[in-house]
Amino acid sequence: LRDEISTITGIDTSALIGTSHPDFLNSFSAAHRMSWASRRQTTRTEDEAYCLLGIFDVSMPLIYGEGNKAFRRLQEEIVKRSNDLTIFAWSPSGNTEYCSVLAPSPAAFFGSRDVKKFTSAFFDPEFALNNKGLRMTTSLLRVPVGQPGAETLRYFLRLGGSSSNPIGVFLIKVGPGFFFRDGRIPLTTASESETRAGGLRTSELYIATALPNTTDPVNLTTFSWIRFSVPFHPHCHPTPFIPAQL
Repeated sequence: LRDEISTITGIDTSALIGTSHPDFLNSFSAAHRMSWASRRQTTRTEDEAYCLLGIFDVSMPLIYGEGNKAFRRLQEEIVKRSNDLTIFAWSPSGNTEYCSVLAPSPAAFFGSRDVKKFTSAFFDPEFALNNKGLRMTTSLLRVPVGQPGAETLRYFLRLGGSSSNPIGVFLIKVGPGFFFRDGRIPLTTASESETRAGGLRTSELYIATALPNTTDPVNLTTFSWIRFSVPFHPHCHPTPFIPAQL
């Protein structure tokens, strides 16, 4: 029966049998455990997250009515308790250029079953969530992506796998030390040649956990009328100004 359950659910038979060791489930990466719920259907959206509390040994309030926020809270709690970077090893389903480093639902981990976490001896960066996003002290690999002659520079964040063929995601740099996940590129394995390419020095960086309202810079040339306001002064007479070519 356990083999049939494993085939239907995708849960490893060893996990179904279990052991008496209290830390047994932590031998599976966070992405691997998330994949067990990637095909699960629940009546309430919140239960997509709440049904995983025991698997990740997480306690958090159950707030029915919060919708998809429940899964975001679950990921935040996992990050507080674990140094497993594979919690960010998922593939976007859309074609949005900028996306959050946090997954929208367990379904995003459907292809993450085989993602192995790094050993702390090889790669053990410090990371935490705060009001700016995911703060991490690590190094990135600079990788040109796209067609020859029209490459765009992207930054590869290693999340798991092996030292020679790490699995990770691509980031877009939008400011000094600040990045978004590139939502058009799925979870990817870097080649040995890309791994050997020059990386950035280890530094502190932030990766956004919320979608941007806009990523377009303000284009002042689209304005035909700009009005300035200054504090009143008897000898100061502000007037409207129509700019020339900016």
